[in-house]
Amino acid sequence: MKNLFNLFMITLAISALTACSSTKGTAGSDVDSTGTNAAGTDTTNTNLNTPAGPTALTSGNVQTTAPDTVNAIQFIQEAGAAGMKEVELGKLAQSKAVNQGVKAYGTMMVSDHAKANADLKTLASSRNLTLAASPEGTAAATELGKLSGTNFDVAYVKMMIADHTKTVEMFNMATRSSDPEVKAYATKYLPALKAHLTQVSALLK
Repeated sequence: MKNLFNLFMITLAISALTACSSTKGTAGSDVDSTGTNAAGTDTTNTNLNTPAGPTALTSGNVQTTAPDTVNAIQFIQEAGAAGMKEVELGKLAQSKAVNQGVKAYGTMMVSDHAKANADLKTLASSRNLTLAASPEGTAAATELGKLSGTNFDVAYVKMMIADHTKTVEMFNMATRSSDPEVKAYATKYLPALKAHLTQVSALLK
């Protein structure tokens, strides 16, 4: 009888140990060494709700400062040289042109560009710059001075078309300058330059 009791107690102890071991295996995360939980779902490296890593900077999301549309000093010097050229050639047209329309255009060049030059001179002085005529302008005046009659008129008009086309483009760029004084000057005189180009182009028709 005693042996039977002892056998019963041993069996009970083994059952208890087995139950305890089973409980430890299913507690906590329920994930075994293979990364599979009790439901049979693979839980290895799922990265759920993991924030994305830093995005590489590209030209599409990097803000850079755009270069200015013009160099302020260069614009002042070139606009000054161009203006002086128009005044000098305008005076030639006043005296040498045979077509009254060309002669009147020359008078307008002297008047309008003298005013623009005066404003530009003030701007140049504030930057310690001195306006000067360009060698190209001096050479153009010398060549036109050799012509007379209709030859002069045609050559002058063609030169004014070429000059004003270039000047309108230069002033148009300057109206977008980051330099407030250059921008203001260009904005003020661009409409007149466009009108000059339209008027002189009509003389050639």
